[in-house]
Amino acid sequence: MKSETAKVSLEKTYIKDLSFEVARSATPELSVSSPKLEEEMPPQSSVEFETKVNKLDDENYESSISASVKALNADGEVVYIAEVTQAGIFRKVGEIDEEILRRIMLGDCPAILFPYLREALDSMIVKGGFPPLLIAPLDFRASYDSLAEINSSPE
Repeated sequence: MKSETAKVSLEKTYIKDLSFEVARSATPELSVSSPKLEEEMPPQSSVEFETKVNKLDDENYESSISASVKALNADGEVVYIAEVTQAGIFRKVGEIDEEILRRIMLGDCPAILFPYLREALDSMIVKGGFPPLLIAPLDFRASYDSLAEINSSPE
């Protein structure tokens, strides 16, 4: 950092996008109280994440993390698709080196937003009548560092 007083602080969090689709909702035996649901659950889930940063002005940045979950039953059929984008406004105070700021915005800010995203995703899935989806914490800084290393290595 260029100054001892430079910092980045979280100003606001919000859900930017939210979507939940139950692909098999027309099947009567898949109601919440049905034993058939219990036999088919928990579904196999794949989760994909994406992080983004938008500069709003000289001091404010929007950092967001998106998660897309596709749950499959034992037959490989889609049971549900859930998508959430959790965002936050982060304020930069003081002068911060561009590369350090980028690392904060793509590594540290998503880590701050992750618990909010995980709660929104889990709540939506449970309200859809499915078992909770437990997502282990992710190391966004390590992911950013490894991606930065790959991008900076000579070909």
